[in-house]
Amino acid sequence: MSSPRDELIGVVVDRRYRILARVPTGSMPAYRAAQLRVGDRDVLFKVAPRGLAIDHPTMGRFENEMKALATLVHPAVPHFVDSGKLPDGRPYLVTEMLEGVTLRQLIEQKSLTVAESLRIMLAVTSALADAHGKGVVHRDLSPDSILRTETGAPKLLDFGFARLVDRTSLTGNQEVIGAPGYLAPEQCQGGEVGPWSDLYSIGAVLFECLTGRPPFAAPSIIEVLMKQIAEPAPRVASLVPNVAPELDRLVDRLLSKSPADRGSSASELATSLDALLRSDDIAETETLRPGPNPFGEEQTVDERASFERPDVEVSFGEAPTVLPPRSTQGPALGPSRAGLAPGGPNAVSRAGPDQPIHLDPAQAPRPPPSLAPFQVSGPVGPAPVVTRPRPGFYERLTEGTGGLVVILAAAVLATLAFLLGLMVR
Repeated sequence: MSSPRDELIGVVVDRRYRILARVPTGSMPAYRAAQLRVGDRDVLFKVAPRGLAIDHPTMGRFENEMKALATLVHPAVPHFVDSGKLPDGRPYLVTEMLEGVTLRQLIEQKSLTVAESLRIMLAVTSALADAHGKGVVHRDLSPDSILRTETGAPKLLDFGFARLVDRTSLTGNQEVIGAPGYLAPEQCQGGEVGPWSDLYSIGAVLFECLTGRPPFAAPSIIEVLMKQIAEPAPRVASLVPNVAPELDRLVDRLLSKSPADRGSSASELATSLDALLRSDDIAETETLRPGPNPFGEEQTVDERASFERPDVEVSFGEAPTVLPPRSTQGPALGPSRAGLAPGGPNAVSRAGPDQPIHLDPAQAPRPPPSLAPFQVSGPVGPAPVVTRPRPGFYERLTEGTGGLVVILAAAVLATLAFLLGLMVR
């Protein structure tokens, strides 16, 4: 009896695709297949997992990816080939077969030049501009969702969490969906998501390309979300003093807490990135090297255990999220969300190795309003190994008795919700 992992290998689907081998990519079963009658060219064949109900969130994400890729035609987006259903009713999606290295791998190799980082992000931003113009918001941008192919062409992947901006939520909840370390503050609060949210994620990824580290880390997903809502991130220049000033300002703007401060559109951002690439301030072979850490001892987290896969979903309450049609043009991409600090010299982003940021308590952004207990589902991996930094904003907040009570109450509620989620699983 064949195991579920290899049940399709050797099968010919719809007389068009011969399944050759399993491909280790994401949570959806994916295979290398030969497209028959077209020179047996290799394609990527993705199929919904067996045994899922039609209303299961994974089925919704699969449908999202099919619709998004069928809508988008851009050099930096995988080419949509076909879709259909297996005899057992499971839907499948066929795209071009891509091979290369992820942006995360390139960052870890510490070989990215500033110019190459900008070229990759320019291609991704151009793809997002096209997507936004067609009403598609990616919502899950990270170094893992960007591929540099063997020919050097950047590709934006993982449209499984994409949302058409005129559709209601698939589950009816205010969801925090995607890789927790790269979510915009409004996503962390289960707020309104739009093109402005993708711009924030672009800033978070570009920050990591330039510094080799993300703006934020914490030992738990919930703490990462709270930091992104309430704490500003360091400037790129504070970590790599030789960064071009205009590039430093651009990343800072993208990481603004207020959506309206991030710029008018992905098209505008693409123009800015192209101008930077053409400027004399960007040397073709320059690789930025972070200087001494100005924020104290670095916090180290095994982020693969908790943050790498976007299968983790966090929900706030039961209120439905309705995304009305919205123009992607104009200076104001979205309203400032309640509880978000205005964009200043610093902003926020993803989970990963971090340094504490020391703020003046009198000027520090306030924590967000009370949130319903988090409901966490999906694989979160083993507990990460953490080396704690010197006290930061939240540690100093607890110096007051009232602040201590608030923090302890929130921690107890979050822990109970998390344990309940594990028991349900």
